[in-house]
Parts: sequence; structure tokens; C-alpha cells
Amino acid sequence: MPGEYYCCVGVRDPAAGKFARAGEMLDEAARWDNKRAQFLLGVGYFEGDAGQLNRPLGLAYLQLSSERDTPFYLAVYRSAAKRHRCRSRGRPGIFCRR
Repeated sequence: MPGEYYCCVGVRDPAAGKFARAGEMLDEAARWDNKRAQFLLGVGYFEGDAGQLNRPLGLAYLQLSSERDTPFYLAVYRSAAKRHRCRSRGRPGIFCRR
């Protein structure tokens, strides 16, 4: 499957110092609906580890990765969505309560 190949290359490349290509490969794998690549890109953008902080894009990737209800991906997406809602309400650093 192409998605698996691109994901493997994207995960391997940073060890060789090929950071730009790693991002490109993970992006291509995500287009092939590779959930691991979508998850890695989501965390990277949400936390700013992908070279730039982009929380909405990170949440979108995390949501895509969790659409098959994989427990770990779903838990991370829900946690990130909750953190994003709190920050967008101007309450950084604390948890929102309903």
C-alpha cells in the first residue's frame, strides 16, 4: 500500500536529517488515508513540532486519524480538542469545566 510506504519513509527520514522530506512523505501518506501519518502530522502541527504551530490543522489531522475509533488516537484527539477549546476561550493552562 502506498500509504504504508510513504509513512515508513516519513518516519525514517528524520534520523538521516531529512526533515523536509519527512514532512512531505507523511503528508503523502496522510493523503492515502494512513492513520499513523495523520496522527503524527496532527500532533506535530498541534504542538508546533512540525516546524510551525497550527492548532486547527493539527486538530483536523487528529480527527482524521481517530475516525476509525482507534482508542489511542481517539483519546488524543479528544484531549487536544478540549485543550484547543480552553485556549480559544482565553483560558490557557487550565482545564475547562462544563
